[in-house]
Amino acid sequence: MQLLADLATMLFGLTQKPAAALNTNTNGLGVDLKDAGVRTNLIVCLGALHANAILSVNVLESDDNTTFVAPADTTNTNTGNFNTGNSNTMVVKSFQRGKRYVRADVALSGTNADALVTAAFVAQPKSGGANNAGYSIAPQS
Repeated sequence: MQLLADLATMLFGLTQKPAAALNTNTNGLGVDLKDAGVRTNLIVCLGALHANAILSVNVLESDDNTTFVAPADTTNTNTGNFNTGNSNTMVVKSFQRGKRYVRADVALSGTNADALVTAAFVAQPKSGGANNAGYSIAPQS
């Protein structure tokens, strides 16, 4: 039990998109990661993908929670394409962000396609102390 308690204090978790049934492209809401370190994880949980659905999730970031762009570190900011064979799947992508806000955008295509999807961002909180020792490179604003 102590391990779980320690883990809970080490993570800064923010739900981006609660479980939702989607039938069109959807832009997530901006999540403020001002108090989190720059290494960020996107966790995507897919439920059932129906019909001939093709789904992907992309990470975008912003300084002002208005204008979103792809992060400079694009290595793990796109889940790739999922189809009905990928139903009931969880994907974790880790990336380094350079801006304060992040969001997950869902692209869904296919005739009469719909999907159940949840996206969350998880990051370690910045360290306290003098001059924010530890995660002093996290975006400030």
